[in-house]
Amino acid sequence: MSASKSPAVRYTSKDSEEAAKRKSKQFFEGGKYEDGELFEQGLCGKLSHTVFMMSASAAARVEITVLSGGAAEPGLTYVAEAFHKETGHTVRIRYNMGERGRKLMDEGLAVDVVVATSHSIKRNFRPEGRVEEGGVSLGRVGLGMMVRAGAPVPDISSAAALRRAVLDADAVLNTEETSGLCIEDMLKTMDIFAQVEPKLIRHRNGPELMDRVLSGSCKEVAFLPITAILTYKEKGIVLAGALPDDAQTHLEMMAVPATMSNKKDIAWEFVRFCGGPGKPLLVANGLK
Repeated sequence: MSASKSPAVRYTSKDSEEAAKRKSKQFFEGGKYEDGELFEQGLCGKLSHTVFMMSASAAARVEITVLSGGAAEPGLTYVAEAFHKETGHTVRIRYNMGERGRKLMDEGLAVDVVVATSHSIKRNFRPEGRVEEGGVSLGRVGLGMMVRAGAPVPDISSAAALRRAVLDADAVLNTEETSGLCIEDMLKTMDIFAQVEPKLIRHRNGPELMDRVLSGSCKEVAFLPITAILTYKEKGIVLAGALPDDAQTHLEMMAVPATMSNKKDIAWEFVRFCGGPGKPLLVANGLK
């Protein structure tokens, strides 16, 4: 999950633009197509052909909008770039869009693909038919604990140590999204939720939570997917560690086309690309 910027991946196809420029130049100079066909010499013919070329070029390049949970961000940005290089299509991504993304869709935001946890897809997007049936699994990511740089790093090497770290903290921070719900289930399983709840601080999304951690002064611990925590490493967030196996929850990330997309073919093409040629980029950036 990135900071409060509004991330978007935008690229242009320089090769196709250069080809169009070369042909336009040849055309107005009365030259030839590369296959030897003579250009029409009349000005009207020239203009008509140029407009046709521009229209064909625009039709070939499509921009799609993706709403994504922050846990997929590190790898998904690279996947979008690779997809553009492969197809010429542009991918604009808005991150940290769980339940808020659903509300924006209901308000009329044009969306082509949703990337979220399988739990969020089922809870926020399947109802009312906001996304297509099916979709592609992108991989799984585990949860971790974080603290701000300079703060003591708790031992969470076992469930017992994790329990002590949570009880010893002055504040416990999580989100209202899937990872936060999983942490609260974990606290209930440990039978300490009632003790922790008075100091539990919930945030809308990962960036809000991590900004709060960075500005804190007391003994605080916070939880998010590990991939999201690492996006704030250079800002001063320290990963205390992955949750121990007997307390861990792995979140499955999925990509699904939006039902109301008017670019459904390209949306499905991107979704399949994420689960195919783009999958190694996701794995290299934290999804398993």
